Amino acid sequence: MNTESNSDSDVSLPTAEKPRRRWLTVLLGVLIFAGGIATGAGLTIIAAVHRLQYAIHHPEEAPARIAARLHRKLGLDETQQSEVEAIVAKHQAALAVIRREFQPKVMAQLEQIRDEISQVLTKPQREKWIQMFDDVRDRWLPPMPQADSKKPNV
Repeated sequence: MNTESNSDSDVSLPTAEKPRRRWLTVLLGVLIFAGGIATGAGLTIIAAVHRLQYAIHHPEEAPARIAARLHRKLGLDETQQSEVEAIVAKHQAALAVIRREFQPKVMAQLEQIRDEISQVLTKPQREKWIQMFDDVRDRWLPPMPQADSKKPNV
């Protein structure tokens, strides 16, 4: 067999494929990665805000939650954990007394801000503003703590 007979045959050589568009693959990968980051960050923020709002609206659970966290972080034994919980509960009662004293002043200032901004707005804007303001205030400012019959040791 010589080389001339091979070149005269009807065998066709495969055509070269188009070069792959690597930039498209890389771009798609980057977009998927960025979408995952955005989704994860968004869900993390939602979870953190939910936990923070829950903690704000349920202060009665704070001593046990704080003691449990310190138990994990510092390796407290059961006696230390119960003492920490009692200390936090005692001071939480004192803080509630302070809060009962100052929250009416804070609420009065917030109402003044709401009313002054309302005066600048049109009627439809005012209605929307008051609704937005009240929603945020209700979400982030829990109701006033009730006075206990027991006085805290201050």
